[in-house]
Amino acid sequence: MDEFCKSINGSMATVHSDYDNDLLRRAFPSDLTLLGAQREGNSWRWIDRKSHSLNNWKIGEPNNSGEENCIQFTNGGKFDGEWEDVTCWM
Repeated sequence: MDEFCKSINGSMATVHSDYDNDLLRRAFPSDLTLLGAQREGNSWRWIDRKSHSLNNWKIGEPNNSGEENCIQFTNGGKFDGEWEDVTCWM
């Protein structure tokens, strides 16, 4: 995933604080955004290798309903800045 971003001199977003999550919420007011994290076994790891301690999951997530190994930031409507696990689509 991150290889594509690096190829265009970018990187995927990692979220380590409520402040980070709020920055994303304001930057992408009505979008779905794939975050830079992946499931490793039963836990999650950010691409910068820092542990996943912040929890901003939608109710019922993560549910891993079939190889959902990435985190999608959902913004707009009733899911303002919440996360869900999704199939890695990039």
